[in-house]
Amino acid sequence: MAESIMDSGQATGLKGLLLDPKADRYGPVTRSLLVRTGAMLGIMFALGLGLVFASGDPVMRAVGLSMIFPGGGFLYASWPSLLLLTLLSMAFAFLLWWALSAFVFVPLVWILSIVASALVVDSAVTWEWAVPAVLAASVALLATALVRSWSAHRRKLASVPELNEYLATAEPPEALATPFEPNELDRELLGWMYQLALQPADQFEGYDWGEQYHGGTCLRYQLAFLGESLAAYAANQLPNHQQVVEPALASFILRMTDQRVWKYWQVENFLARGDLNPDPISNDNVMLTGFYQSQISLYEAATGCRRFDEPGGLKFVWKDGRVFSFDHQSISEAIVDNLERSNLGLYSCEPTWVFTFCNTQAAQGLLGYDRIHGTSYWARVKERFRAGLEQEMMTADGAFRHIRTNVFGFSFNDGDGTGEYYTSGSHGFEDIAPDLSRRGRILSLRGVDERMAALEDKIDHDGYLDIPVATTKERATYIPSALSGWFGIMAAAQAVGNERVFEAASRSMERECGTGARFPQKPLQAGVQTIAMMLFTRWGRPLSLGQLNLRGYQAPQGPILSHAPWPDVIVTRAVSDDGVRLDLIVEPYQKTGSCRLEFTELRANTRYRLSGNGVQQMCVADGQGMASVELPVEQRVDLSLAPAND
Repeated sequence: MAESIMDSGQATGLKGLLLDPKADRYGPVTRSLLVRTGAMLGIMFALGLGLVFASGDPVMRAVGLSMIFPGGGFLYASWPSLLLLTLLSMAFAFLLWWALSAFVFVPLVWILSIVASALVVDSAVTWEWAVPAVLAASVALLATALVRSWSAHRRKLASVPELNEYLATAEPPEALATPFEPNELDRELLGWMYQLALQPADQFEGYDWGEQYHGGTCLRYQLAFLGESLAAYAANQLPNHQQVVEPALASFILRMTDQRVWKYWQVENFLARGDLNPDPISNDNVMLTGFYQSQISLYEAATGCRRFDEPGGLKFVWKDGRVFSFDHQSISEAIVDNLERSNLGLYSCEPTWVFTFCNTQAAQGLLGYDRIHGTSYWARVKERFRAGLEQEMMTADGAFRHIRTNVFGFSFNDGDGTGEYYTSGSHGFEDIAPDLSRRGRILSLRGVDERMAALEDKIDHDGYLDIPVATTKERATYIPSALSGWFGIMAAAQAVGNERVFEAASRSMERECGTGARFPQKPLQAGVQTIAMMLFTRWGRPLSLGQLNLRGYQAPQGPILSHAPWPDVIVTRAVSDDGVRLDLIVEPYQKTGSCRLEFTELRANTRYRLSGNGVQQMCVADGQGMASVELPVEQRVDLSLAPAND
């Protein structure tokens, strides 16, 4: 049945959407890496067996058992405590490998266990039963890994016919695409972002500080996600007022060059390769370059400003004075070079570890660069990237693995995410792979319509979603927050176009997570990264991040609000839908009272009326299409500026 569906799918334009009912468990590169890894372990096992059974010398037997199983010789030597210490050390070594690319500690612990086994063994006191016990433990460990991998693949493969039946008929639901209406929380979030960005360049007050290798305390992720969400706000709500939002976006980009953001790389580069070169861009490190590329591309798409196209416009200065100079183009070239050199078609975050999400960030950033500059960087690597994505990282049921080692081939759930996901990157494949995005949306949103409809019955008479959402401590930041739970509901409701649930969940989230605080505190009880990611959904209407990336920069039409006195007041909307009238929302932020608004791009020598919320003022554009008004701002005012005679 699955084959007939596949055939009909190709006939009806679903080719590439349906899943292969005979998918291999591993891609060709992964398979070769695993075979090589298996061969190395097999040689170790064979040598160990030879020493155990070909020699009666207790020293050789202890050495052989530790070759078969790290620390196994200690059990034979009647030192179970040293076996336990070895196992704990191996677990810690694997953690260091994942966290810091310090792979050297894994073989080091193993080798030390082999040598130490020989030193501690006493021929008068040996546990002969340890020989079959160690062999059994080694076989059991290997068999468990193989069986779990095979069972997972068979289970996924068995689900393919049903999934294809569903894919052949289902359509992804229409997401909410109406412009969002900025409210008090949006005002506070926007002002908080401005102040995070525009504080003195050497200060990082208000950010979450901690280790810079993984998770929510990494400054690079906070900066990148803040930049992407603010770009969405700039494009959707402030295309006609860039006075504050453009320098704020630029500041997030420039802050990435602060040594405190990227100095982690020298540590990882040295531990993995013995290389002390701290250059954070040229070789691997897609966990910085990928996010950075996407951030800069969205900045240009939202503002049209190309300040980072200037050669050497982004300077990474090391402790000894060395300067690594880059710009948007040279970062693009570095990403392409890394992708073309990578064996999996995706390249490393930490050396030896490839993450799907980080590479997707790089890919969408390349596409965004091409859209704006008319280049073909993405075209150069698209086929290779897609092959790596679909052959090496995709599972039989269409999900994508989060992580794989490009040296040994295996994959695991590292705790950074769910382990697998149907779409990836902050744009969800919407720009770089619309077909995968469509399939991912169909599969990930199965049953969400019904669940959202059921939640409508939980909306109380005040418009709140009356359900419990657990407060948990965020990974890395340890901030107790319910924001991620509410965000999941909001994102699902937006994805299936259920505005009632989205608005009710938003209201409940604001009530439960809102702090009423301002910078340097957060307006929501959550980490900076969590807040920024939530805003992808909240602020990504009508243009989502992927749609903004595909569109590139589009110059605003109609009147421009060129100046408003930030931070006395904050402008939360400046949009001209028809190229004639400018719609504004101006609110007091740090002061109330009179403020001066300045406009450009008006019709020369034309009278304009500024009206709304009891305001009725006239102004006349001069010969250059410029005008200004003095306006009392005691509370939020929704305004419209239009020619008086229209």
